[in-house]
Amino acid sequence: MGDFTLLDHESVRAIANEVEIITVKPDWFCKAIKWLDVSMRLHWLFVFGLRRWHWLAFQKAVQLKNERNFDAVHQLGPVGFRNPGYLHRLGIPSYWGPIGGFQYINLRMAFRSSTFYGLVSIVRNISTYFAARSSYVASAVRGFSRLSFATETNRRNFARLFDVEGPVLSDQATTKSASIDTQGTKVAHPPLRVIWCGTIDARKNIRLLIAVAALLQQRNIPAEITVIGSGGMLNSSIRRSMELQLTNLHFTGQIPRPEVQTLFQNAHILCFTSLSEANTSTFFEALEAGCIPVALDLDGFSSNIKDGIGFKIPIESGWSAVVEDYVSKLEYLTKNPDELAKMANALSASLPDYGWGKLSGRHAEILNTLITDPHHDA
Repeated sequence: MGDFTLLDHESVRAIANEVEIITVKPDWFCKAIKWLDVSMRLHWLFVFGLRRWHWLAFQKAVQLKNERNFDAVHQLGPVGFRNPGYLHRLGIPSYWGPIGGFQYINLRMAFRSSTFYGLVSIVRNISTYFAARSSYVASAVRGFSRLSFATETNRRNFARLFDVEGPVLSDQATTKSASIDTQGTKVAHPPLRVIWCGTIDARKNIRLLIAVAALLQQRNIPAEITVIGSGGMLNSSIRRSMELQLTNLHFTGQIPRPEVQTLFQNAHILCFTSLSEANTSTFFEALEAGCIPVALDLDGFSSNIKDGIGFKIPIESGWSAVVEDYVSKLEYLTKNPDELAKMANALSASLPDYGWGKLSGRHAEILNTLITDPHHDA
């Protein structure tokens, strides 16, 4: 909030003749909240600063509306539903989406990941429950003419609570339309090369990955797992791996982005164990690199992993069953390299469906129907 450096990016400059960008600078309150968020690590205060910024943006929009005519409004901010903004008050056909953040963390799995994270998840779930029922959110849901949702879970939860509908549209996408790697180098066996990438913490559920690696080694399944990233649980995860004498699990720590991309291009699988996730950009980067995704069946993964290009692991069956399911999927691919190649080819063929062009086109369709017939349901 208040960082405009990316507006100087070449991709932004390229659309200068088509898009007018008007910055809304944070006031003293927003800056104070940001300082408390960044410097004092009081992250929960950020939503109050963001709400204030939305009000400043609304005031700027009112000013612009008085100066010129607008056909439609698209509220596209941080995906979280807690801060929908006020642009629906402009009296112009309006669209909010994609909306995310309205999901609950599986507490049984959260406590297995970390006792502290389990307690945090209880607070988070309670906060989500009441935030979804706040007058601020309810007013936005009633005020916007159209809605879209970042995940199927969010669409379903909004439908149950507010009796509204809309399409599921990711807030992330791929930039390339074909796999950047040939499958000839990918199918070399053994071992199966697995990547795990992210912040090494309880939300990303690093303990589950260690349990998977331990069972893979116990069963002599030829799979090598590389963990990319750093975080509060990095050192304890390394110690746990050493205690278990895991030779199939390796930690890189924080490494430069080009090295990450090289590891993606050489890997067969990108494994996710996150207990709460929207549509992580890592997922789409992995698709571009030809990595088959394996993740828990929740949040963005439920919507984005299509049949034939990856695996979704049911979460309700409990910790032991989840570990077994991960291991069985990886073992299956080590024993069936032809199936691995088939899935990789299917993934490559499906990349255009995950691209920014396809995604932006679906947003454009909603806006077009909004403009031509604001009373028609998109």
